[in-house]
Amino acid sequence: MKFSNLYPWQLTAGEVEAFFDDLRRGRRPVMVSTAASCSNAAGAAAAFMAVTSPCNARPLGGIATSHARAESIFAARLSPYGLTPRQKAVLITAYQHPGAALNEIAEHVVLDRQTTAEITSRLVVRGLLEQRRSESDRRAYAMWATAAGEALLQEVMPQDSLVEAEVLAVLPEEYRPLFLKCLRLMTEGDPDPSNQQLTELQ
Repeated sequence: MKFSNLYPWQLTAGEVEAFFDDLRRGRRPVMVSTAASCSNAAGAAAAFMAVTSPCNARPLGGIATSHARAESIFAARLSPYGLTPRQKAVLITAYQHPGAALNEIAEHVVLDRQTTAEITSRLVVRGLLEQRRSESDRRAYAMWATAAGEALLQEVMPQDSLVEAEVLAVLPEEYRPLFLKCLRLMTEGDPDPSNQQLTELQ
């Protein structure tokens, strides 16, 4: 791949993030529709590789395919706002945990520290995040969502329900509660959806 001198299957999450950010905000930014098309193509390619993988008969193959499809839908919805799904996750985490250190944010969004640092740097440049020296550790930086970041979240969060509806549309309606319960068990180990986050933004 010309952007990073790597083949697509060698790209890390941070490199994919940087590629799409460069498409939208580089020296020769492309139109939103073009960036969305590229994102959709990347999602389709990832889904194809997952489907054609010999491991696809196993649960991880199906999870990879589903994830690629959901990411493609999500990216298309977020493109008009100039956010990638991972940038949105980092911005939400900073909003929910004001003053969180970079390591804490990385843990919440389940990304490595380097990728999280690259994402936060772009959000700081755009004025969506503010970083200050941590009071508990002067060597580290703490993150806050700015007023502009909160305003953008106000616009973006209503898209979540549309994305979820599109992702779940392939499932029969009676299967959806069970599917969501299984997801909670896999990610949290607890089937009780007691943590209703960001309700004030939705």
